[in-house]
Amino acid sequence: MRRFLRGCVAFAALAGSIGLPASTDAGTQYQYDALGRLMRVTYETGVVVQYSYDAAGNRSQVATSGVNRAPVANNDTANATVSAAVDIMVLANDSELDGDPLTVTAVGAPSGGGTVAVQGGGTHVRYSAPTTPGAKTFTYTISDGRGGSASATVTVNVTATNQVPVAVNDTAVVTASMAVDIMVRANDSDPDGDALTVTA
Repeated sequence: MRRFLRGCVAFAALAGSIGLPASTDAGTQYQYDALGRLMRVTYETGVVVQYSYDAAGNRSQVATSGVNRAPVANNDTANATVSAAVDIMVLANDSELDGDPLTVTAVGAPSGGGTVAVQGGGTHVRYSAPTTPGAKTFTYTISDGRGGSASATVTVNVTATNQVPVAVNDTAVVTASMAVDIMVRANDSDPDGDALTVTA
């Protein structure tokens, strides 16, 4: 129920809503205590006004915070192997000047392939790599829950799964009592193109 008082709007708590936050007026939020008393008003601009009550029930304003400051999102890097998934804690290097908790609210489509999704209720993201190696990028957006948001870019370096080298049997002709060098690697190969060495 509303009562209009000289240009402002006062909200009386309704039965069944005691102790629960109420949202009204395009982004302005009103919070009541268990007795139905107005305790906190959060405006769309980020300004927060808090109230207290004395023993007689008289209300007084105890705190007013300034305009909400947007969080800061910083770019991230991660490593993954082809066709594998990796969890990336993108919030680890982000910050919030007002101390508000941050959550990931959106992710962009990765360039270069793969898929990405928000996990853990906004605590991190999970990237599933494609079958092709290379650098893949995507953006993510964070929110402080009070209208402030920021975006940054994640670069994932996707590498191929290492494949074992292929060793081929060798033959050589040796003269009695003579030494001979045998280039055993000449007919061996590595699918990944890595340099091969004889280890034993």
